[in-house]
This record gives sequence, C-alpha cells and structure tokens, in this order.
Amino acid sequence: MHNDPEVPKDYAADFDLLVAAAVAGKRCPMTWPDGPLKYKAIPALYRADCIRSELYGQNFRRVTILVGEHRGNSTKSSPNLGPPWKVNGKLVRDLKLGRGNRPGFT
Repeated sequence: MHNDPEVPKDYAADFDLLVAAAVAGKRCPMTWPDGPLKYKAIPALYRADCIRSELYGQNFRRVTILVGEHRGNSTKSSPNLGPPWKVNGKLVRDLKLGRGNRPGFT
C-alpha cells in the first residue's frame, strides 16, 4: 500500500479530468481560458506530487498520474516532438546541471 499525497481540494476536479484523459489515453486537457482545467491546476498538482508534467515541442503536454488507483497512467504521448524541454515547471537543461532546486527558480 502506498502513502499517497493528498490531491489539493481546490484542484480535485482538475485531477479527475487528468485521470480520465490518462486512463483513456487521450491528449492532456488544456488549461483555462482554452480548456477545462483551472489556471495553475497543473503546477499545483505537480507541486503536491500528484502528477508529473512534461512539456514537448509546440507545448504538447504529457501528464503521468502519480497517486491513486490509476498511478502510472499517462495522457497521450508526444507525436515525435523530441524529448521534453520542461518537466514539472523546470527546464530540462537546468535539471541536468543540478540548478532546478534554486529558490525562486521556475
């Protein structure tokens, strides 16, 4: 049994939308104003360790569920856009250099 972190209450509905998309293998829903997810839902959920967010070329987002019964499910994979350039809000090149945990770094 896992000790999962709690999904932030303000973003529970957003988390449910991400889970539904991941289980169905669909593309990650977009955030407001272009989609159904609340503004700042994605960062709130990855900071709570509920999801992993990867951004690819053309801002294609793939989310992996990290908690609950659907842990490990991901939204649709990037269509040949190369490796992610950002993971959980941090630039991949800075993560490789160990600079991803500086205070104020986003």
